[in-house]
Amino acid sequence: GAGKSATLNSLIGHPVL
Repeated sequence: GAGKSATLNSLIGHPVL
């Protein structure tokens, strides 16, 4: 779900499913 990888979310710019 969203927020699984907060660091990746910041770098990529979208919530990781």
